[in-house]
Amino acid sequence: AGVLRASIPPAVKNCASPKLVKRATPLEALRKVSDVSEAAAPKNAGPCAQSSPARPKACLIEEAGLGALLALYANDLYKSKNSDDPKFLPASFSLLTSEQNVPDNLRAAARKAEAVAHGICYTRDLVNGPANVITPSRLEEEAQTLARKYGFQCTALGPDYLRDNGYGAFWAVARGATPEPRRIILEYRPESLDPDQQKPLIIV
Repeated sequence: AGVLRASIPPAVKNCASPKLVKRATPLEALRKVSDVSEAAAPKNAGPCAQSSPARPKACLIEEAGLGALLALYANDLYKSKNSDDPKFLPASFSLLTSEQNVPDNLRAAARKAEAVAHGICYTRDLVNGPANVITPSRLEEEAQTLARKYGFQCTALGPDYLRDNGYGAFWAVARGATPEPRRIILEYRPESLDPDQQKPLIIV
C-alpha cells in the first residue's frame, strides 16, 4: 500500500505540465503497482497488504485517492499570488472499475481518502504557519472549532495550571515567550466505546 501511495503523486503532478484537466486510471493498473509492496509486507499485515487478487479494491481506491490528494498540497498561503501564471490543478482524478454499479464500499473508501487527506493537509497548514500567526491561543481556537464541529471534548490548560502542576521543563521554556502557552487536549469518546474493553489511543 505504501508503494502504491508513493507512486500516485508523480502521476498527478504530471498533469500540470501538459495541463491535463482530467486523468483516469484503471484499478487493475493500480493493482499491478501495489503488488510491488507485497514482498515487504509483514506476515500479520492487514488485507491491504495481501497479494493480488486478494487485495480488496477498496484498499486500492483509498491509497490511490489519498496519494493523489496529498500530491496536490502546496504551502502557498503566505506566498505572493502571481496572476499571470496561476497554479494549475487537475479538475478530477478518476479511478475506473469494471462494475456496472459502483459498490458502496468503494464509494466509502474514496470518501475516507478525502477525509484523511483533508485532515493531513489541515495539519500541514498549522505546522507550516509562521509562529507569529499560529500562536498557542490560535491553536486553542482551532481545537475548539474542531471540538464543536466533530463532537470532541476540548481542554486547554493555561500558564497558571502549567506552572503549578509539574510542567517545569515546559514552563521554563514557554515563559520566555510573549504569547501565553497552552496544553491542549482533544478527546473523542464514541458512544460505542467500552472503556473496560478498549484501551485509549493517545497521540502526542
